[in-house]
Amino acid sequence: MKNFTFSGLFSVLLAASALIASSCGKDDGPGPDANLDIYAGGYYYNTAASKDIACYWKNGARVVLSLPPGQGSARCFSISVDAGVVYAVGEYVNSGGVTTACMWIDGVHSDMPVPVGTTVSTCRSVVVAGGEVYTAGDYILSGESKPCYWTGSSRTDMEGHVGVTGVKCNSIAVDGGVVYVSGRSPIQIHRWIDGVKTNLPVPYMGGGFYGEAYSVAARGGAVYIVGDYADDGADVFHPNVRAGYWSNADWSDTYHNLDFPTGNVSSSARAVTIGADGKVYIAGRYGEPDSSNERACYWVDGVFTPINSSSEAFATSIAVNGNKVYVGGRIGSAAYYWRNGTAVKLSTPSGSAYTECTSIVVLPKEPN
Repeated sequence: MKNFTFSGLFSVLLAASALIASSCGKDDGPGPDANLDIYAGGYYYNTAASKDIACYWKNGARVVLSLPPGQGSARCFSISVDAGVVYAVGEYVNSGGVTTACMWIDGVHSDMPVPVGTTVSTCRSVVVAGGEVYTAGDYILSGESKPCYWTGSSRTDMEGHVGVTGVKCNSIAVDGGVVYVSGRSPIQIHRWIDGVKTNLPVPYMGGGFYGEAYSVAARGGAVYIVGDYADDGADVFHPNVRAGYWSNADWSDTYHNLDFPTGNVSSSARAVTIGADGKVYIAGRYGEPDSSNERACYWVDGVFTPINSSSEAFATSIAVNGNKVYVGGRIGSAAYYWRNGTAVKLSTPSGSAYTECTSIVVLPKEPN
């Protein structure tokens, strides 16, 4: 297992200069992706209907994830693709006003099974491994959050915190038949391994607590979880929040900060993947959150790369194919992905107030 080493401000400036210089040239267009299928999951706000519409894009073409008539807003938080079949998960508001965890398989909707009496449920992550579909999420029953994952339609409840809400399962990964889930509760950041909860270590300097474990990746025995942390009672919009990661090489006692340019007030790591080359790719943001100074970025084995944009930008997801890094996210209120720093806008219906890209998958093109 490896721990990252950081090359400091000099390498950051070199990376930034190279990226800005390359972005000034002509866009290389669809050519570099001719042999690839690029899937992006997300949602957009339909102004006329006053609700969110779940969708995904395949090679730029938008596919609406439909619901039965009479339902409310729907959001897609994660997608996975296996043998050409698209699995998308998220939540929607049903006709009774209840937020409900769901899945779409090639666009066909179904609810995720939860106990009778559940008042809120959501599904935030999906992965296909060994022919099985694994999804992670949580639900609220009798005023208490219940973290869980599903294998197909079979639910496995995991340990949470008795009597509290706010427990979240954000991401799921499977390696060698072992199921890894990352998430949080109001008082700690967690990992679950085959359903068994362990708290992840964070620096503590006597203040309050805020932290998230947004994403987990597992491959070839290596496991990485990424997120952020602040020790002063802050939240994600506070300047002291700092991006970082945990590794199964030393995750019982170490939280690793991720480097970002001096002078920026905060950072957050939102997605991680492990490439076929064994390198660890992490997507996130830096700068003042929710402001014109916020920018998307990614790290490769801990080396920071800014993504150039002229306005607020945010990264939510990351995928790798060969020497190309794909980062999903948004610029302003529009969904984008970036290919090695080159922005590609995802289509939005006329009149939409905003569009979000929450997930990205890049695969060799399926034969016709």
